[in-house]
Amino acid sequence: MSKKVNSCKNFETQNEPTEAIQYFKNEPPFEELQKIAGGFIRSVKTLDGREMWVNEDGLLKGLPVNPEASKLAGCLIVGNVAVVGEGK
Repeated sequence: MSKKVNSCKNFETQNEPTEAIQYFKNEPPFEELQKIAGGFIRSVKTLDGREMWVNEDGLLKGLPVNPEASKLAGCLIVGNVAVVGEGK
């Protein structure tokens, strides 16, 4: 039995939280995902198997914690995100 590992890391940030999440049933154009996240993006799997697109440099930029996105991913997520797909 293999264990599913989430690729996000846990860090601390001092900024005020944000809760900006946009949900999509089907994946929007790449440029729209970048616009939502505010720059270069990377994918993080949510705990229910969806794709979450986050700002790749969010921690370095000091973006605020996104508590709801962090709950969905099971680790610290910062900034605005896009969640694609339907959960399990």
